[in-house]
Formats: sequence, structure tokens, C-alpha cells
Amino acid sequence: MNKIRRLGLIGDIHGDDALLEQALRLLSERGVERIAATGDIVDGPGSIDRCCELLAAHRVLAVRGNHDRWLLEGVLRDLPHATLASALTPTAKDFIAGLPPTLELDTPRGRLLLCHGLGPHDTKKVNPDDSGYALESNFELQELLCSSRGYRWILNGHSHRRMVRHFPEGTTIVNAGTLGPDEHSGGCLELDFETGVARLFEFTPTGRLDSAPSEIPLLG
Repeated sequence: MNKIRRLGLIGDIHGDDALLEQALRLLSERGVERIAATGDIVDGPGSIDRCCELLAAHRVLAVRGNHDRWLLEGVLRDLPHATLASALTPTAKDFIAGLPPTLELDTPRGRLLLCHGLGPHDTKKVNPDDSGYALESNFELQELLCSSRGYRWILNGHSHRRMVRHFPEGTTIVNAGTLGPDEHSGGCLELDFETGVARLFEFTPTGRLDSAPSEIPLLG
């Protein structure tokens, strides 16, 4: 795959097909080269079948979240808005079963890892306010920061807390947050690796995507 200069990024989806359709339309209209999603497609009040259809139609680079894994394993199906495998079409089940835990991409500024949590560990996370021992004892984080793969960018979700955080090792973690509005986030990102700018498009309380983005520096 060629080096990606501009990438759309969507956080945890959790079944919100209506918001997903808006985000995909906006990012496509802005001419990003590809769109990526950090997983957790299932376990939400919307249509999982429709979410899978939209992701496939837009050739979204999606990884598996812990909720997607739990669906496949048949565990924790008593969660609120839990998705039952029996309720999905065979096409949707196959789509979710085919999601990889991680994906690697190339950008003009270095290698990128797309994951849900931290690398293959889909329930691990780093928060915007973690410091000191919380970072030092986060072995999954340290493993990635010191990886021989030399990740310049790590794009993830899981925590539902959007952030762009630069680490001294030369790695920047971009957490996409969630697709739908909640306490910490709600929207999608356009990552411009050439100019070093992330453009944030947020959903309003009425569920409409604001087309006027705010900008976040990508380079530390």
C-alpha cells in the first residue's frame, strides 16, 4: 500500500449506523485517501448489519474491538444493548469475524499502527491524564513505545476519551474516542500527516455532524 497522506479516523461505533453514515459521507467528500475505524462495531442500539454494510461499501480499514471479540466468543451478552450473533445476517457475522486485531500502514512521516486498545491487547488503554507510575507500569504501552517496528503513530479507541498525545520516544497516540456523543467525545477525525494537523468534526447534541472542524496539532 502506498503511503497515506490523509486518513479519516472513526472511533468506537457501537451500532450507531446513522452517525456512521454521516461520518463516512463527510470524510469521503473531503477526499481522504482511506478511512480507518478502531473497532467496537457491535453492542449498541442501532443496526449492526447496516454498520457492516457501510464499512464494507466504503472499504474502511477496521480492526476488531473487545466488544466484537466478545460477540464472537459469546460472552458478556447480558450487557446493555448487547448484540446477539443470532440477530445478525451471515454477511455481518462474516465481516466481524474477519476483522484483524491490528493493522499497519505507512505514512510520509513513519509507520502507523491501527488498533483498538494497545496493540493486540484490546482491553488495555492509556488515558490523557496518565503520568508517572501509571505510564511506567503500563507494560502494553511500553512494549509499543519500544517496539522494533518503530511506530510513529498509534491510532486507537477503547477508552472513549479522545486525545492526541506525544511521547518522548517519538510516538504519537491518537485516540479517536467514540463516534456517538458521550461525556468525552463524539465525532470523527481527518488526519493530515503531511501538514501535521488533525481536523476534528464533532456531532452536535441533535446528532448532526458539524462540518466546521477544529484543528489539533499532530506533531509534538
